[in-house]
Amino acid sequence: MDCLRELEARRDELKSKLAAAPVAVPDIHSNVADIYRRKVEHLAAMPNNPGESGEAAATVRGPIRRTITAPCVAWGKPDVKLVGDLGTILK
Repeated sequence: MDCLRELEARRDELKSKLAAAPVAVPDIHSNVADIYRRKVEHLAAMPNNPGESGEAAATVRGPIRRTITAPCVAWGKPDVKLVGDLGTILK
């Protein structure tokens, strides 16, 4: 019975610590949306030059960590989700 009381006391202690813990703050610079907007504007101004396609691809891919694809729900329209900072930028 003492063991149960000790475990309950420990549970209550951990709940208190968890309630007092600071809320997680995202690791995203406050200016990231403006920076990405300027990069996209730069891309739009780029001429269609094969020599610059690598830079363009890197700029677009920068905030994307990975892509998730699912089977097509309609012919020719796959379900693709981008995972990374892009969602935060677009919000």
